[in-house]
Amino acid sequence: MNRIRPRSRVVFRIFLSYLLVFAVPFVVFAVFVYYNAVVSLRHGIEAANLDKLNQVRDTFDLMESSLEQTAARISIDPRLTPYMVRSGSYQTIEAIEELAKYKANNALAEEVLLYFRGDSDIYSSKGKNSLGTFASAVYGFSDWNNSSLYRDLNEPTSLHIRPAEPVAAGNEQANMLTYLVPIPRNSPSPYATVMFIIRESVFTDRIKQLLGDFKGAVYVLDEKGNALASRSAGSRLGKEETVEALRNHADPGIQGTTIGREKYSVMVAKSAITGWSYAAVMPTDQFMGRVLKMKTLVLLLCALVTGVGLAAAVLLTRLQYRPIRGIVEHIRSTLGGPAQPAGARDEWTMIRETVDANADLQQRIAHLRPVAQEQFFLRLLMGHAGSADTAEAFMSREGIALGGNAHFAALVKWGAKEYVSSHQREEALRTLSAAALPSGAQPSIFGVELIHENAIALVVSLTAETDSREVRQLQQRIAEEMARHIERISRSKPTIGVGNPVAGLPDINRSYIEAMAAVDYRLQSREGNIIFFDEIAALQEESDGWYPIEEQVRLVQSIKQGDSEMAGAAMAAILRDLSGKEISVFYLKCMCYDLINTVLRTMNELRIELPLASRRAMAEFVTPEELGAAMNELLGELCDRVRASKESKNTALRDDILAYIRDHFREYDIGLEKIADQFQISISYFSRFLKDQTGLTFTELLTNMRMEEVKQELRGTDKAIKDIVTGVGYIDVPNFMRKFKKAEGITLGQYRQLYANMNDKAL
Repeated sequence: MNRIRPRSRVVFRIFLSYLLVFAVPFVVFAVFVYYNAVVSLRHGIEAANLDKLNQVRDTFDLMESSLEQTAARISIDPRLTPYMVRSGSYQTIEAIEELAKYKANNALAEEVLLYFRGDSDIYSSKGKNSLGTFASAVYGFSDWNNSSLYRDLNEPTSLHIRPAEPVAAGNEQANMLTYLVPIPRNSPSPYATVMFIIRESVFTDRIKQLLGDFKGAVYVLDEKGNALASRSAGSRLGKEETVEALRNHADPGIQGTTIGREKYSVMVAKSAITGWSYAAVMPTDQFMGRVLKMKTLVLLLCALVTGVGLAAAVLLTRLQYRPIRGIVEHIRSTLGGPAQPAGARDEWTMIRETVDANADLQQRIAHLRPVAQEQFFLRLLMGHAGSADTAEAFMSREGIALGGNAHFAALVKWGAKEYVSSHQREEALRTLSAAALPSGAQPSIFGVELIHENAIALVVSLTAETDSREVRQLQQRIAEEMARHIERISRSKPTIGVGNPVAGLPDINRSYIEAMAAVDYRLQSREGNIIFFDEIAALQEESDGWYPIEEQVRLVQSIKQGDSEMAGAAMAAILRDLSGKEISVFYLKCMCYDLINTVLRTMNELRIELPLASRRAMAEFVTPEELGAAMNELLGELCDRVRASKESKNTALRDDILAYIRDHFREYDIGLEKIADQFQISISYFSRFLKDQTGLTFTELLTNMRMEEVKQELRGTDKAIKDIVTGVGYIDVPNFMRKFKKAEGITLGQYRQLYANMNDKAL
């Protein structure tokens, strides 16, 4: 076990992988640095800075686009039209407040101003000022007097940008850019101008990271080559000569040039939207010292790590191969194959194939196991579980313990007006399955919820002597103990119907039909009682010589359950009894017509109408055999209708649940328990029902609805993102934002911007 098999391909792959991890990358890197350090490292640094430059360009394109969008919204804002603003002092105050909102929503602008052409006043988020006061007192522009300000606000019909210049704003001195947008856009005769005042530091702070610890300068140039903003670090370059050099090297990309007898690398990124150029100028020689130092360091490091890596690769290969060999031998022994040496074939292939073959299957089995168990017991109750061997094999595979020599079904049914929450139902099922019932019986119980009947069905298995009286006593004790548990949990007294015990589990369907019949007789006793099927005859008015009342009850309940096989068996038993009676023809016909009336009364109770021909065939009989043939055909059609009705109820329940979720998904406290309680079903049943009907879990369905609502709000409204997210029921906004980005590949803001740009292009 501890020795490495030299012929194993897995051993070779492990050793080779460690070589690649520890040694090869460093050796390759050392050779690369030795021969290409000067050119490649310089180009790498330049390319990295060019990438940063492109990022800055993209950032400012978005910011510039936001300025234009702000101006566009101002142009269509009904509170900022010339008529409204000039209508009076109240409207002026409203306009100032509106401008303040636009300023608050724009992260780029220091101030947002609105000027109506020909006026002597200008409006800002701080108030209304004359042009003279604005240019001299509010913002003291060094190169912008009253007349030039008036000209620049009134004459341009397209975008106009003034480069950064010193401005005195109150007690603060700062360099400011001004961005003038005539409105409406692309109009030959605009009626107003929107002015944005932007600090130069907004640009320079974002682009200073380009320089890092290198010497150089970064410039932002307009479409005419004029410097809008600049930043330098340890550079002796003059601004004018640098700008002139940039005009001569305006093409995007990386270029070399000479400025003042020194070589420089010029990196340029140009915006196709604004026409602005973003340029970085760095001395080329400053890369050389770093290249030489890095080359020596990398060579020494690679030599050291290569030696250590070889030794580590051998050691780690030995350590990693041991558990792999053990896993492979365990797989072979589990599958019944020979315990061959692990090196005889590819171990990874065997492990991968085994895991792939079982992982998905195990996951599906784990997820569907509760559903499968519930479906098994439902089929068992309905008489469709197959033979005893089939049932035993399923229970053995799923770990279901229903031992014993006697089995019976019990039905716990609440009244129509009794409210039992989903939590109480689930607790009742869980408690009864684990309850410490009479020890002498050693019972095992499994429960299934019947949502349409407002009931739960229980399968009880117990070990007892063959004496029917002892079994009957144990049934009584178990039923009474179950009633106490249910009453404690639900705070109500349901009716419990108990069927007769059967010897084999496949026959439990008969006991279930009897339990249903017993519950139906609660009106003749009292709700909250425990009713045994074998006591039903005592509750009826007996008629000497009549056919067995027990079989009549089984017939009625079989029809109500849609069980044509059990209904046919009950009908056959009744007809056999009639055929063997020594009575007059008149009395025999009375019994037959009573049997027909029983079936018709059940149809009326179920509100099922069958064709007249089918009903007429029952009355046109001469012998009990002819009545049986007509009845069997009718019972099959009737049971089919009952099953179809139950399936339609499932569809209706699914539609009601989906409608409820659509109406309430915006509520933050909506959850499985709340919806299950709304529809009076257990949480586990609701979860499995929704998955079975829609293919989605509750969480997946709720998330999809909320995602679609958020996307619709982002496309169609200007609400704040936080308000949109909280409006669909999410309290943890950052968590939802992470989910949205994972699902859509972009952030919420980028999604809104994407559709805003698409709408602009469409217009």
